Amino acid sequence: MRTSRQIVSPPNAALASKTYIESDLGRAALLHTLGYTFQGLLTLQKGRFGFEFLDPNYTAAQDAEGYYQATVLAHQIIESIRFLKRILSLTKETQQEHEQHRRAERGPHYSNRERVARS
Repeated sequence: MRTSRQIVSPPNAALASKTYIESDLGRAALLHTLGYTFQGLLTLQKGRFGFEFLDPNYTAAQDAEGYYQATVLAHQIIESIRFLKRILSLTKETQQEHEQHRRAERGPHYSNRERVARS
C-alpha cells in the first residue's frame, strides 16, 4: 500500500508562490482536465483537504471559477475525478492507519472522568 508520503509531494518553497490550492473536487478535476500539473494533497482546516496544482501563469483561479461554463469531454473530467478521489481515499486510509498505530502505542487510555470515577 502506498503511503501519503508517496502521494503528496514535499513542500517546495520555490514553487509555493506558483501553486494553486482548490478544495472543491469538481473544480480540482476541471483544473486537472485542463492540464494543470497535480502537485499533491494538503490538509486544510477542520479536516478538509486541498488539491495543489502547479500554476506558473497564475491562471488556475480564473479557470476554476469557470467551472460551470467549461467545455470539456465528460470522460476526461470523470477520469480526473476518479484520480483525485483515489488519492483522497488513500490519504484518508493512511491517516486512519497512523491514528490506529498511535493508539496501539499508547496502550489502554482512560479519560479524566474515568480516572476520577475509579479513585
